[in-house]
Amino acid sequence: MSNLLFIAASPYQEDVLNLPVKDLDTAIPFYEDFMGFQVLERAEVPHKRATLWRQDVKIGLAENGGNPEEEGSYFKVSSVQTAFDFFSANGLKECEKASLSERINDEGIFFIVAPDQLCYCFGEE
Repeated sequence: MSNLLFIAASPYQEDVLNLPVKDLDTAIPFYEDFMGFQVLERAEVPHKRATLWRQDVKIGLAENGGNPEEEGSYFKVSSVQTAFDFFSANGLKECEKASLSERINDEGIFFIVAPDQLCYCFGEE
C-alpha cells in the first residue's frame, strides 16, 4: 500500500459514523478493495451497520433509511496527489457504479462517488 495517510473524516451532514447505504453487505467490499478500509465492527441492532477504519480514521455505514446521495464525508489526507494517484492506480476508474474525478481541481481537492452513491471529497486542509 502507498504511503497515503488518512488524517481525519468529517461528515457532510451529521454523523460520519452513520452514513446511509441501501445494502451494507454489497457496500463493504468497495471500501475494503478500493479505499483500503477494514471492517472494525458490525451490528444488526437497531439496523445493520458497520464501522470501518483506515489508520486512525473511522467511518460508519448503516442501513438507516437515509439517502446516500445526500451524504458523504470529507477526508483530510497527507497528500491529495498521493491519494489521487492511489485511487487512479487501484482500479477505481473501472469499478462499476463508482466514479473518480478526472483530476485534482483548482481548489486542490477531488471526489469519489462510491457505488452506494455516497460522495467523498479528499483534501489536505
